[in-house]
Amino acid sequence: MPESKYKLLQELLPWLDKYEQEQGALGASLPDFQRWLGERLMLEKQAVPATKPEEALEGEIARYLTILNRYARFYIKKALQPTDFVSMDDFGYLMHLLDGGSLTKSALIQKNIHDIPSGTEIIKRLIRQGWVNETRDEKDKRKVYLTVNETGKAALMASLSQLRQVSRLFSRNLDTLEKQQLLRIFKKLELFHHDQFLRHKDKSLDEIINSV
Repeated sequence: MPESKYKLLQELLPWLDKYEQEQGALGASLPDFQRWLGERLMLEKQAVPATKPEEALEGEIARYLTILNRYARFYIKKALQPTDFVSMDDFGYLMHLLDGGSLTKSALIQKNIHDIPSGTEIIKRLIRQGWVNETRDEKDKRKVYLTVNETGKAALMASLSQLRQVSRLFSRNLDTLEKQQLLRIFKKLELFHHDQFLRHKDKSLDEIINSV
């Protein structure tokens, strides 16, 4: 068969390789690859030539992520005012217990990407509110498992509508394709940093940077 008949396949293979590298532990599928390729080709079509060095681009990305985080906290603070939640962290801890069932204190703190002292204070607050139950392991009394109780579930359900409004507001000016593209980028970043956090959380910043 003439080599020219493989031209399209040769163009496709580098994209497929890049897609599989990005997916990592998430796995890959043909429908997802089709969506991914469509988004990438659209981004390439819309891309403008780089006018700043890589270091400046990275600085701007970090700056805008920081600013967006502040806007998110601004909206969330308003959303939580009519509820019994002190912060979004309280809500996040309860949601992890609702989704994951019974968890030890250390496992719950790690899932929320907190240090032990900060996470312990949040857990104490949830227990004082009467939203979380503690149960000691029958075989290992040092282990304490946490579960969200019916009062905690009711508090979660009562606040969901408020927080859903924040979710809608936060990406209000993006169309569906832009939301899909942004979500894929965020997932890629989160996977990378989750791995760094689990493997290097007790190391210095220089050690983390040198390990990447």
